[in-house]
Amino acid sequence: MKKNIFINLKRTIILFLLFFTFSSHITYAEKLDYCSEIEFSGWYVSIDDIYALREEYEKNPNLETNEARDFLIKRAENYKKDMNYINNQYQHGYGGGNVFLYEGDTRYRNYYISNFDTSSSHLGPGPIYLYATVSNEYVQLNLSKEELNQFFERNNKWAEEFRTVCEYVRNYLKENEYSGVYFKYLDLNEYSGAANGIVYVGLSDKSKATILEEKGIAWEFSEFYQKSREDMHHQLQYLWENREELKIVEVMEVCNQVIISGLDSDEEFRANTQGRNLEDCHYQKAFELWGIDERLKEIRDWSKVNELQYFILRKREDEPDWGEKFWKELEVWLEYMKKLYPEYSYENLFHMAYVSRDKNYYTDFDTELEKFAETLPYIKNQKNPFDENEFGDSEHLVLKALLKNCKELYPEKEYAQLYDSYAKEVNESDLYTAEEKRNRFVWRLLQVEKELETLHKLDNNEILAYFGFGVLIVACGIFAIYKNKKL
Repeated sequence: MKKNIFINLKRTIILFLLFFTFSSHITYAEKLDYCSEIEFSGWYVSIDDIYALREEYEKNPNLETNEARDFLIKRAENYKKDMNYINNQYQHGYGGGNVFLYEGDTRYRNYYISNFDTSSSHLGPGPIYLYATVSNEYVQLNLSKEELNQFFERNNKWAEEFRTVCEYVRNYLKENEYSGVYFKYLDLNEYSGAANGIVYVGLSDKSKATILEEKGIAWEFSEFYQKSREDMHHQLQYLWENREELKIVEVMEVCNQVIISGLDSDEEFRANTQGRNLEDCHYQKAFELWGIDERLKEIRDWSKVNELQYFILRKREDEPDWGEKFWKELEVWLEYMKKLYPEYSYENLFHMAYVSRDKNYYTDFDTELEKFAETLPYIKNQKNPFDENEFGDSEHLVLKALLKNCKELYPEKEYAQLYDSYAKEVNESDLYTAEEKRNRFVWRLLQVEKELETLHKLDNNEILAYFGFGVLIVACGIFAIYKNKKL
């Protein structure tokens, strides 16, 4: 009985500490149509840290860009313990981090940080900018506290409206009835905080306008919106089935437009896809940007793109902030995991490596957990094969890692209970993409790991307390013996 009371007391203390740790801190971000889905693959900070940096600018108006960036990276260590692979000396001005907003039981990425001013062609080091993902409004972080408050207030409001509309559309409209959810300024001449913004739905089926109006949701119908989500998924399926023939390197979906990167020229790609309804897709030749590693530019054989050495080169171009320590660990880890799970793409495994590059993390599961996982359903993303290839998890590796950590935190609970509490709603949803599911599980993994870290600290303190008490008793005994002998 006393043991149970002590365990409950420790957990109460943990929850109390975590309230302060996670309030307005780490979040995941839901993929809201064109808003970029946050990948747990870099450094991230909270809005509190942004205010702290603003205060640093107030103390020192001449704060160097690298100093400001290092200030944020240092604070990022509060949320992810393994941050020592970040290259703090990166100089090129592209690198940035993600800013998270705590929203009750859901976490979203409403903002991101960059050294790059999108309104100019300047690519070198510059001031730290804060961008809003929904409105694309941005501010320099040496502004006044009042201005920053106003920036957050209006963009939090727009982001919340955007999420509400997206949730409604995904639940109540069919994919052949709409093209997406969008944000625009009502006055395009005032791209500033003073302008009013609106969230609206692009309708492919105009007959659904009345339903949206009854809910107070704005809508538009035009030639652009006649392409539905269903049409886009047909494009993605064709591209996936013919990716080798078309020498496709990467496919992304942005604002209901499919963006394709491949080894062929634009002319070659268009010639090979005539009559396939891909005219509205944006195509670009891969590895053509200035500064790309020459070894990538020399690739002609499509199969080489998927080899480990070239995959690492590609990711290094995408993540210039990451230092040599990470890449060395990653290459060894990917090679090991690919042998165990050959059906998983390197891209898929790469996203798992952010949480842990310990070889046992996604493999060392007890028999009970393995048997339980075999009973769990798996919903494959058949609409977007690229999403499934990059984030699908048919073996439930991330889910099992989550349950394993939960079991360590709550050893008295059955795996079925832990699954119901931490994973069932997400795993069994047919609305979420594979990417969205992955990000939710990673978010919960990070939460549980933070709780375990706190629990282990309390356990260590408990041991130290007992040890200290024992030393005190021994010391008192020695003193008593010495005193008696002296008497």
